[in-house]
Amino acid sequence: ELKGYFDKVEREGGALLDNFELFSGGGTIDLIIKQRVEKADFVSAIGWIANDGRFFYYMKHEDGGLDYYYQNAQGGRLFMRDNIPVIPGNYIPEIRQWYRLTDNKASTWSELYECFGLSERQCLTFTLRVNNEKAGIQIIKIDVNLNHLGNYLQEISNPGEVIFISNNNQVISGNDNSKHSYIRQDEKNSRFNVLISGKDNTYDGGSISVPGYPQFHVNLYKAMGQNPWLSDSIFLWGVLSGGLVFGAIYLYSNCTLKNTRRDIKDFVSQLIALPRASYFSHKFDIVPGENKDVAEIKKVISSIQNEHNVCSENLLAMVSFDTNSGFFSSIKTIEVNNKCYLAA
Repeated sequence: ELKGYFDKVEREGGALLDNFELFSGGGTIDLIIKQRVEKADFVSAIGWIANDGRFFYYMKHEDGGLDYYYQNAQGGRLFMRDNIPVIPGNYIPEIRQWYRLTDNKASTWSELYECFGLSERQCLTFTLRVNNEKAGIQIIKIDVNLNHLGNYLQEISNPGEVIFISNNNQVISGNDNSKHSYIRQDEKNSRFNVLISGKDNTYDGGSISVPGYPQFHVNLYKAMGQNPWLSDSIFLWGVLSGGLVFGAIYLYSNCTLKNTRRDIKDFVSQLIALPRASYFSHKFDIVPGENKDVAEIKKVISSIQNEHNVCSENLLAMVSFDTNSGFFSSIKTIEVNNKCYLAA
């Protein structure tokens, strides 16, 4: 069935060549191509290179409308209606993915590529050589309507199946199930792995090349059945594991908080019991394994004690006292905020 789909695209190219033989003139050729784009639902666009090297293109919208693209000079800017540039730079057909016709080939199929180098739209193209001086065309390209191809695959697939077309390990188009699936290329065995979000089905299948079109592969995956027990078990184990982890965290946090409160309470009681005069002389030793909050408080107190002792020694160094006479033998003046004070 899929061979017939690609045959239909190639027959469209042959029909265009036949029309070019029967009719001539730039206006007539342009009208023929425009009508074929409008009527052929499996075609999204048709482009052609004229004998003078300029490129022209008719593209169909989902609503059936057409956009017309054209060049004013060979290899120049590509414009659409009202002289709006399609891409920032020049458009050179010979370097595009669809232009891969060697001298000894009459036609070829492209891989999936970004149309005009823009990510908004993907193209799959059948290109054929015209060699018709009367028609004034060198090469013509036919872009496949990928949405129409996807709808066709949806029609021929059975419920629950995942079917899609690939080329060079790249998914081109597929049915509705494929659009809601996670499809990943398995590099080990050159096949795809399929997973549908929200379903417990396991999918198995494979791919075969389309007869007459070895570059294209049809991939068919079927649901092998559901395993609700496995799904329910995974959910149940997830809930139980989450509950156990939460309970363990709660018990640990509760025990740690109680121990911290008890250690701090004991330390505060120790501070209250100290005589006032001992605050700056009492040594607070840090015990190994002690609560870290209590240890930090002890470090702060020790730092304050050291600063107090340094200040006391500096003040005492300013005054000399003669114990024999009972008089101060040296008194220094301290200036603070433009005021003088005697150290005593």
